[in-house]
Amino acid sequence: FSIIKYTGPNDTNNHEVPHGLSQAPDFIITKNLDATYNWDIYHSSLADDAYLIFTNAATRAQGFNGRPTSTVFKTEHDYSTNENQDYIAYCWHDVPGLQKFGQFAGNNSADGVFVELGFKPAILLIKNDNSTGDWIIWDSARNPVNPVNRQIWPYTTSGTYGAYDQVGSNYPMDFLSNGFKMRTTDADMNGSSRTYIYAAWAEAPSVDLYGGG
Repeated sequence: FSIIKYTGPNDTNNHEVPHGLSQAPDFIITKNLDATYNWDIYHSSLADDAYLIFTNAATRAQGFNGRPTSTVFKTEHDYSTNENQDYIAYCWHDVPGLQKFGQFAGNNSADGVFVELGFKPAILLIKNDNSTGDWIIWDSARNPVNPVNRQIWPYTTSGTYGAYDQVGSNYPMDFLSNGFKMRTTDADMNGSSRTYIYAAWAEAPSVDLYGGG
């Protein structure tokens, strides 16, 4: 995991930003610090030119310019990631036993999709990426037993669901020793013909942030 502060250049070209990790990041969140533009979010499961923002919108283009490398991530000429202003970037890559970033397809069944992580999650973030849908966070601290059904919506204080923190019987899942399993047909979590990105961090990591035991 790295936190990078950078200043965008004063031109209309694409640019590269060193991310400080030992391999290409799988998940990047960037924010313009000088103006009220979107949070731009890269995820390695999305198409090369696709990214998300912290709303319920589907993927969009521009902001990132292709895949990151082992040394840099690439920005396009865009106010959210690459103007003559200051930016902050939060970058993660997969570490087996510690954190994982991936994608799954919903099956619209109450006996829902199982996603293998290789660990029991402590924090799980999900977003439908090919249609509109909420960003939703679950955690093991507020959900010590299954079903896990207490969530946070990180981008809104109101709207359809009314609050940041809510118990929702229509949004259950199970946290398992090696992943998570959906227990709902809700479109924001497990709809048919929908794909979802996720970011997950382990409850009891088998390695540390540097890959050591």
